[in-house]
Amino acid sequence: RATLLIPDLPLAFDDVLQRALAKNPEDRFPSAGAFARALQDARDEAADAALQKDNHVLIVDDDEDMRSLLSITIEAAFPQTTIFEAEDGFVAFELAKAHHPKVCLVDLQMPRVNGLEFCATVLGTEALASTHLVVISARPEEESRQALAGLNIAGIFEKPVTPRQIVQYLKPYFE
Repeated sequence: RATLLIPDLPLAFDDVLQRALAKNPEDRFPSAGAFARALQDARDEAADAALQKDNHVLIVDDDEDMRSLLSITIEAAFPQTTIFEAEDGFVAFELAKAHHPKVCLVDLQMPRVNGLEFCATVLGTEALASTHLVVISARPEEESRQALAGLNIAGIFEKPVTPRQIVQYLKPYFE
């Protein structure tokens, strides 16, 4: 695979290049024009994938039902989004580094790495500086609210939160 040799090369080019370099001439493109069209299609596919990359949402909550509710709500309202889910801040940070979400919806009270620690880590990571963090938590303590105020959090919602509230809040990010 070409992407193993050149990691920055979009995956869309792998099949095109493998076909062009096939050992059996009958498996190759029938003409240079066909090869050029296939490369153009791969480039267009890679460009579309890059645009979709800007529509990633990461839901971070140890409550599986809450993650499902948020995921279903966001998917229905913004079908162009790609949604990732994590049950704690440790898993969430790994997903954030890999997918660079536009928005993270974060619960504060979670095992291992809590939401406050996750938010601080994301905001302290240069590659994730443009990520918008939205806290959704059951009665955040005053100490947590003060810490969040110092972290430049995009929004804070207190549970229970309705699907309509989430959709209204996220509209400017995805329309």
